[in-house]
Amino acid sequence: MNKNIILSIVTLIVVVVILIFGIVSISNSGANVAASGDGVEDTIAVYGQGKVFIQPDIAYIVFGVETRNKDPKIAQDENEQLMNELIKALESANISRESIRTVDYDVYKNYNYSYYNVSTLIEVSIEEVERASEIINIVSDAGSNVFRRIRFDLIDRQSAYNEALDMALERAAEKAASMAESTGRKVASVISIEEDSSTKSFWESDLTNYVSSSSAYTDSGNGSISSGQLQISAIVNVVYRLK
Repeated sequence: MNKNIILSIVTLIVVVVILIFGIVSISNSGANVAASGDGVEDTIAVYGQGKVFIQPDIAYIVFGVETRNKDPKIAQDENEQLMNELIKALESANISRESIRTVDYDVYKNYNYSYYNVSTLIEVSIEEVERASEIINIVSDAGSNVFRRIRFDLIDRQSAYNEALDMALERAAEKAASMAESTGRKVASVISIEEDSSTKSFWESDLTNYVSSSSAYTDSGNGSISSGQLQISAIVNVVYRLK
């Protein structure tokens, strides 16, 4: 190949490399200027947490009946009969039909023992939470042999959560003001607020062993249940502008 051609190619490559490095250098110089310019504002990010403790005003109890028989039709009929007895017992205890709903119905064959299982679960909601133990004893006497869980909650949980949310914002503002003051600054305004909605605000217990009055789920040896207090929590993340 002609030496002049080779020399021209090498020269062109060198020029291209120089241009590339020049462009990168200019770009980086511009980014540094933006990062260190006067337009950047001083901020402070804090989180605040608010907690409200309140007595629950509604309880949800899940229980039911399980029957088994080699003939699936007989197992279903027996299950239906027992469930009707449960419903009658609940109505006699002044639990309305509107407060009762079916949450699970299952029919399956147990191949190890060659019989069919039929299971029906219902959920009962009661606003007189102090009657939880009474209702469980009533359905147990009426033939219920499956207990799943009890959950205490609030009918209007949003109001309690809003109260906790207000407390969380107050805590965040107090923390920001204190931190700013320690550095000789003051809070100017709010830039952003983010709510953390991952908190759980109801009390739930497994009742599988309730019939044996398991101490893990009761407050006394006679099978009574204590609702205690609910802790409603709210967390916010707030970014403030300083001055």
